[in-house]
Amino acid sequence: MSHVVSEGTARRAALDGIPTAGKTGTTNSYRDAWFVGYTGNFTCAVWFGNDDYSPTNRMTGGSLPAQTWHEIMTVAHQGIEIKELPGVGAGVKVPQPAQPQTVAAGAAAPKAPEIKPGPPPVLTKRGADILVQVEKMLDEAAKTATKTSSEEPSKPARPVSSSALAFPDSFAAASPTEATSSSPRKN
Repeated sequence: MSHVVSEGTARRAALDGIPTAGKTGTTNSYRDAWFVGYTGNFTCAVWFGNDDYSPTNRMTGGSLPAQTWHEIMTVAHQGIEIKELPGVGAGVKVPQPAQPQTVAAGAAAPKAPEIKPGPPPVLTKRGADILVQVEKMLDEAAKTATKTSSEEPSKPARPVSSSALAFPDSFAAASPTEATSSSPRKN
């Protein structure tokens, strides 16, 4: 299964210096596509498909699922000791880039800025909108569940468009009271 990543259909899932193995999959008529892979440290599965059983746009397991798996596992392996993959061996340490020699022996080479790849530190506006919508739906569900049986059952709420929600410039900077108190909903 390590050859699926190194030489086969899941080359997009390969991780630099980390031994990897896995398997791609695609169902008939391209309805589902997945990649299930593992390293010495973690196992992860990524599936893409449509809940309504309609086909995807000719997606295979070696395309978007393998790329997504690669992105997830790159972040997951940051700052940890890479373990050996049974049957394959240990990963190869990626060498550090050579530091340029300076003319003056006593002068230190300038340090390059440290760039840490990974998820963004703040949610995107779309991600924050979705979280606010989910929070409102859960609040409404809790209110409906606590109503007594003597009351008339309420109509289910329709989803709110993201344009109707108040959104702070920085989602992380919003206080808990700001996140729950937004513009009135239009029903």
